[in-house]
Amino acid sequence: MAAGGEMGTTDKLNIATTTATTLAKSSLCYLSPISSDYQGLLAIIKGCWQLDGNHLGVPITNRTSGSAALEDFDAFVRAGITTWDTADIYGGSETTIGQYFRLNPWQREKVQLMTKVTVTEDGEDFNRPGFVEAALWLSDLKEQGLIGNIGVTNFDTPHLIRLLDAGVKVSSNQVQYSVMDRRPELFLTDLCTRHNIAILPYGVLAGGFISKAYLGQGANKVRLDTMSKTKYGMQLKEMGGWKWMQELLQVLDRIAKKHNSSISAVATRWVLDQPNVPAAIIGARNAFHIRDLKTVFKLELDDEDAIDLDAVYEGAAEIPCNDVFMWERGGNW
Repeated sequence: MAAGGEMGTTDKLNIATTTATTLAKSSLCYLSPISSDYQGLLAIIKGCWQLDGNHLGVPITNRTSGSAALEDFDAFVRAGITTWDTADIYGGSETTIGQYFRLNPWQREKVQLMTKVTVTEDGEDFNRPGFVEAALWLSDLKEQGLIGNIGVTNFDTPHLIRLLDAGVKVSSNQVQYSVMDRRPELFLTDLCTRHNIAILPYGVLAGGFISKAYLGQGANKVRLDTMSKTKYGMQLKEMGGWKWMQELLQVLDRIAKKHNSSISAVATRWVLDQPNVPAAIIGARNAFHIRDLKTVFKLELDDEDAIDLDAVYEGAAEIPCNDVFMWERGGNW
């Protein structure tokens, strides 16, 4: 859910209808024993933002729509990546998933869906009242058995505290978290640990920048041809630009070679090793990287790896000092 305005009866009924339709039978279950509510979810979640129509990228690797997207869903199911994350604001993502299940109804029971309800047009505006009331209404739906668990997305620490103080049982918070963006560690991790809230990172591979494909590439060859690359490219400017990014990729590559792994697998393993992180959301424009993702489960990073990654992070030109998603809402980095 996200921040929202004052709600009348009609608004509540609309939320109830939407939530009951999209979230019924999709309780969130996680691999980590953080909570007894969470059992059985693989540590890799397929992120479906890439199906919104703004992630076309290189044509030869674009499988974000039509029959190609439907075929790739099958590949993820076969690989055991059967928890998918979507949202009402991810363009046609929910529709594409629904089409897949209409054509393959026998797959529905194998897949756990996580979606989001955006209460207002600007789902990130915490200055508008009502988000606590929206969460309490979702709590009512949970008590009625219409939904499994209640999670939030991009909630900073103060606003998450407001939900907890109101008595809302928050199961998870989806936030941007990666080897190059560690803002959750400043304030959020401690709160989530104390209140048994799972942190579900997205942006783990920074829209694909954290991969071998960009190791040694000059900045002049980088194309911001997807919404994700545009988003994380702006963050890179804050951190120190492309020169710092190459330093990070070089360290990741050295660690990957040491473990006979890959840059993206190391970055994913790192975030999964952080406190209260039972699973990571990995956005995918296609199914080409499934084999690489599966190597994450065999990878064990050691203390030396962690120290090397800490060192390159601390060498960034501008380390963030504010809470999660504050910069994206117009605050300071």
